[in-house]
Amino acid sequence: QYVPDAEIVGVTLQPPYEVLEKVAHLSAGDTVGVVVQDKDAVTAIADEIRLLAGFQGQVVSIPIETESRRLEMLIRQVDLVLYTPQVRRRLRPVLKDHPSAILEPKLTTEAANQVRLVAGR
Repeated sequence: QYVPDAEIVGVTLQPPYEVLEKVAHLSAGDTVGVVVQDKDAVTAIADEIRLLAGFQGQVVSIPIETESRRLEMLIRQVDLVLYTPQVRRRLRPVLKDHPSAILEPKLTTEAANQVRLVAGR
């Protein structure tokens, strides 16, 4: 349907605060492992985690298509595993009780306020 007076509002997404808090509590000697579906997303995710959480440690990543043995090795070698919603189903059996968190993007408070303002609510 055509809406001539519709407004477009850009929104900003970021990892949940709980994830950023977990990463922020790690030390510079710790390692975060990032498991993603699309290997091209790895650099952007790692950079964002470093910036938003102030993480000075090492970030290693692996796409979910990697053979199970390599995936299990990565998990054993890192202090915290972060993963995207797209890989959750395949990764959960391999994670077992290893510290982990899901990188499910959330709308920032500023973006939510802007949407409310534009929507008149």
